[in-house]
Amino acid sequence: MSLDTGAGPARNVADLLRRAAAAAGRRPAVLEADRAVGWQDLDRAADAGARQLSGAGLSPGDRVVVALPTGADIAAVLFAVARAGLVAVPVPPDGVDLTAVAGRVDAAAVVAADPPPGPVGVRPADVGRWWQAAAEPGEPPGPGRRAVRPRPRANGCRTGIPSPRGPRRPLPVARTWPCWPGPRPATRR
Repeated sequence: MSLDTGAGPARNVADLLRRAAAAAGRRPAVLEADRAVGWQDLDRAADAGARQLSGAGLSPGDRVVVALPTGADIAAVLFAVARAGLVAVPVPPDGVDLTAVAGRVDAAAVVAADPPPGPVGVRPADVGRWWQAAAEPGEPPGPGRRAVRPRPRANGCRTGIPSPRGPRRPLPVARTWPCWPGPRPATRR
């Protein structure tokens, strides 16, 4: 499957997300040990997040410090930041003085479990509302719902599905994998 829709070059990574959502629909975009998030859900959550960030007075080019653990929420935040035309400054979620980082990069917002006073603060509960806004009427919200178990992909995307060659193997240490809907990249042997 190709992401080339003939719509011209993408302006930023959020445009690529929109194309992937159109091409892949509900297939998983982010897989975690207990949940899967589809491309359309991720795209809708990014839209909701971009609306919230823009509505908070942020303008294109402003910096946003992002201090969240790896998972579906940080994916939604990073795409929302890109869609709003903002600049993401990702930092580890633990052991970092967010006030110092925000001051050093002149951040207009901080997305963290406990954002410092001063710049606009976005908490994980706010990101949870993005997932609720992304849900279609009548369906449970975002990544908290049990996803339909995805089928194995020919491109080698890690899905954590039982292999036809044996019992289910434990997933590697990293618990989240992006699954691009395109062909598997060539590997050297």
